[in-house]
Amino acid sequence: MSTLTKVCIVVLVVLNLVCVPVFITVATIVPNYRKAFLEEQERKLIAVTNSQAVAAGANSQKAQYEKDAAAQAAQIAEIKTALLKAETQVKTDAVELVRLQSLVASADDSTKREQTNVVNLTAINKDRGEQNDKLRTQISQKDGEIIDLRKLKEEAEARSAHDLAALKLIQEQLVAATNKNLELTQKLEDALAGRKVSNATTTDIVAAEKGPILGTITAVNGNLASINVGKVKGIEKGMSLVIFRSDEFIGRLQIESVELDHAAGVIVDNTHPAKINDKVVSKIPLN
Repeated sequence: MSTLTKVCIVVLVVLNLVCVPVFITVATIVPNYRKAFLEEQERKLIAVTNSQAVAAGANSQKAQYEKDAAAQAAQIAEIKTALLKAETQVKTDAVELVRLQSLVASADDSTKREQTNVVNLTAINKDRGEQNDKLRTQISQKDGEIIDLRKLKEEAEARSAHDLAALKLIQEQLVAATNKNLELTQKLEDALAGRKVSNATTTDIVAAEKGPILGTITAVNGNLASINVGKVKGIEKGMSLVIFRSDEFIGRLQIESVELDHAAGVIVDNTHPAKINDKVVSKIPLN
């Protein structure tokens, strides 16, 4: 066998070894490419269909989202409006709260003042209770004093009635004594003139000197008074003279000091204030 033949055989074998796999590969790959292409087309078609479906769903979802967004926007607007109202209400409530706090503070101050007033009134009521107790005690004492005064008044009225009766009697005696004194004075004057007077004896003259003592108040100072008769007329310290004015009982003059022609004393048991020119008379025995 020639070398060329061997070379040709070798070349053919090599070509066969090289080309056969290529032919086999080409024979198997081309259908696979077609199938893959068809599958790719089908996949793309499905992908497009899915994309369209997804797009449609996305559009629907977008519309729903837009609808929801509009609803949410409306809700947000309502919430903002409600928030504004709430903020306005909060401000109003804050103002009202400040006003209420001021009222509460004023009420607290008023309560404190009322509590202070209650404490003060309690103290005042306590003091008034003590004062009322004292006043009740004083009233009881005054009631006792009034009862005593009523008794004294009754006694004074009784004494006054007795004094009035005595005064009336004294006035009657005074009139009689005055008349008798005038008669005796006239007799004495007749005797001193050397004239005989019937029934005019020394006994009558002595009786005149020992008769009632008459005098006049010459000065008054409070409950003190002075008179124009003294020792010469028989006035003595401690003597009690009756003071009268126009047959009206005024009181008594208790003699404290005596001079020859005047005397002074204290006015007691007086029913009226004594005055200058009021008359005084000693007690006159009944005869």
